[in-house]
Amino acid sequence: MASTKEKIELRPYQKILSQQCLEDDGNYIVTLPTGTGKTMIAFTLMCEALKRHQMKKIVFLCTTQILAEQQALYFTEFKKQNADIESVGVEKFIGTMKITNNMENRVMFVTPAKFYSFLNQCYDRKDKEGFEKAFGRYSMFIFDECHNAVTLETSNNKSESNHFYHEILRLYKEGQTTKAQQSRPKIIGLTASPGDGQDCVRRLADMFEGQLTLLSETEQKDMMKYCKIPSTEKIALYEDPGCEENLNILTKILDDVNVRKKSLQKYGMFDDISVCEKLTAVWRIFGWGDKNPMMHDDEIKKIKLFYKFEEYNTQVQNLYQSKVSPVIQRVENIIEEALPTNKKISEFRAIVFVKNIVSAQLLAKHLNEKLENVYADYIVGRAEDKKETQQNKIEEFRKGNFNVLVATSVVEEGIDVRSCKLVIRTEPPQTIITNIQSRGRARYPEAEYKILCVNSDEKTEVIKLEEKEEVLNKYLQSRPTVTRKPCTTSWSDMSPPPILHKPQEKASSKSPVTELKEYLEKKYGKAEVKYTEEKVGNGFVGKCTYDGEVFEGELRGNKREAKASAAMAALEALKQRKQIQPGTLHLDDSYDSSPSPSPSSISKKSYVTVLKEAIEANRGTFEKMDAKKCNMDENSKLWTQTWEYNGQVFEGIGTSKSKAKDAAAKDALEQLFPEHLN
Repeated sequence: MASTKEKIELRPYQKILSQQCLEDDGNYIVTLPTGTGKTMIAFTLMCEALKRHQMKKIVFLCTTQILAEQQALYFTEFKKQNADIESVGVEKFIGTMKITNNMENRVMFVTPAKFYSFLNQCYDRKDKEGFEKAFGRYSMFIFDECHNAVTLETSNNKSESNHFYHEILRLYKEGQTTKAQQSRPKIIGLTASPGDGQDCVRRLADMFEGQLTLLSETEQKDMMKYCKIPSTEKIALYEDPGCEENLNILTKILDDVNVRKKSLQKYGMFDDISVCEKLTAVWRIFGWGDKNPMMHDDEIKKIKLFYKFEEYNTQVQNLYQSKVSPVIQRVENIIEEALPTNKKISEFRAIVFVKNIVSAQLLAKHLNEKLENVYADYIVGRAEDKKETQQNKIEEFRKGNFNVLVATSVVEEGIDVRSCKLVIRTEPPQTIITNIQSRGRARYPEAEYKILCVNSDEKTEVIKLEEKEEVLNKYLQSRPTVTRKPCTTSWSDMSPPPILHKPQEKASSKSPVTELKEYLEKKYGKAEVKYTEEKVGNGFVGKCTYDGEVFEGELRGNKREAKASAAMAALEALKQRKQIQPGTLHLDDSYDSSPSPSPSSISKKSYVTVLKEAIEANRGTFEKMDAKKCNMDENSKLWTQTWEYNGQVFEGIGTSKSKAKDAAAKDALEQLFPEHLN
């Protein structure tokens, strides 16, 4: 993430995909490799949503609280580059923080479980407008790591996902009426791994009612310049000299345990199943019998079920001679070889993936004791772990306060540690998604990704996964289509969004409507003002009529703001004529308090007239200003006027032809002759 002092520029392919997502009112799934900037695309779309829908909020959903913390921090920095939204509030809901309806901040970073709970409470299905009330306050949902919304396709399981992404989308799809569809927020999904096969991708697209983004071949090549794909090595430990006997024993032990687990499952002995799973993970990495470090660790001996660990470990020791696993020896060797021998050791970072908590604890402790210049810690996803501690550990790892992170799957997705140059999996990935995500943690140029295989079957399965991934990538280029329904209206309408009223620094506590009324009564003895508010696109335009003159306000999000804008327009016009202080009725010392003529008797030059005079003053000819046809957008009912002059194009938008023409003239003045605007 660039610092706020350095302007963040989107790469060409990021601009293309951002435009794709804004080209209509539908949902999109952005699929790009890890490290190519999906998040920057999401942030760009969020900025656009904040501008277009200033009365609504945005929800950025993250699969873990660690990611919610990380993405909230990144967006807070990103929005500083955009003056229009720099002041927009950002809220991250982590720990025990509760979401409320009266939240003032307009951007929310939250886990799906917490947001689903809140959304479900807000959604009153008995109320005919319950859907609009629950969803209508949002303009956009971002689903980070959106592939979690569907269950992976396996030979025995094609059931629906129980992930909270799925539950949120299920509620979202209940909005089937036209009115409900118009209040549905736009959804953007982000993933480097959209599925584990073609069927999985299709179900994901159907679930989101979304279109997958697509890059051309040329754009793909441009994108690959920024894609740092680590080298992958499938390490066949069974081919190492001297390892065959130990690995044969390990394979027999693992097979025996799998048979035992099926029997335990039949009788509902779930504690014993848990013990078996923990033991097999430790045996695989370290060894069995006396070589099992669990049997010598004082902390693990305090576990309530330790007697069962001890019992099963003894049974294995009685059947097979105690041995050290080749896995731990190879993990040590890989890390030692990757460690820099010079001063760059402070830049070294590595992640080792293990299956469970016990393995993570034991391996971090072992590496600290065994290897020089290695400072290891572990992070796991258990419920009793404080999320603040997890985030602190990630930050400490980024900073280099320790250089080897031993982790379970909790950090497989989305964690951004760009200095990580080595990732080791102590067990092969079981799915394409797991393989892509864990490989994606190796972000450093020329990084390495190592998969340890204890037998030929494991290596064969990894090769099959890689082949399936290639087939899937080709399929994704076909951009599979789905039935899509519209979401929040006017996403493809590029008309100016409703803008919240921002009072002047010296504004009084009175509303513009009250100020105008009091001013007119004081100066002209009457205040017969008529207000009208006209629906235009997403908002309203207010008009204030006094003594035959019409003052038009700017586009606003509701009628009250539109009326206030019209009153402010009248006050500002009078200010230019009679030096009224901004936002107040007090007059400066130069103001002549003698009776004033009515506003209608005072003329004011249009921007078109000022532009004509400016061009002629600079020895140009106004006729050279090539005026294109003025067109009206049927959806927004706004007129657009385009002018060309000396190769430059100027554009204006207004509620009438004359307003659009004047706006185009103002645009030309601002760019060509700004001194004539004073």
